[in-house]
Amino acid sequence: MGKIDYSLNFYLGSGITPEKLDKIKRKIEKKPLMTDYYLIALAGNERDLLDIYSSRYLGQKYYESHIPYVCGIADNHDDAVTLVEQIVKDCLAARGDLKIREFIMEK
Repeated sequence: MGKIDYSLNFYLGSGITPEKLDKIKRKIEKKPLMTDYYLIALAGNERDLLDIYSSRYLGQKYYESHIPYVCGIADNHDDAVTLVEQIVKDCLAARGDLKIREFIMEK
């Protein structure tokens, strides 16, 4: 796995501290099959808003040429869903719409 694109407008799950974030990012990039985090990324298509998937997926060859734009990391699926809800709420509060891609990219 190569470099992952990370948003500056980044969300952390409740089990992840800012102090641990760089270490977690390095683990995900170097050994994705050995990590167990959930990534929130901008959707890979135009009809969805966000994708949630296990960091282990990054070990697949597909992600060598399809690098995700990650805007959040959680340590379990339920926490990832909570982060997605928070992103949607923040977007609505800031913009008054659900243009998540623009909201994430503008910071």
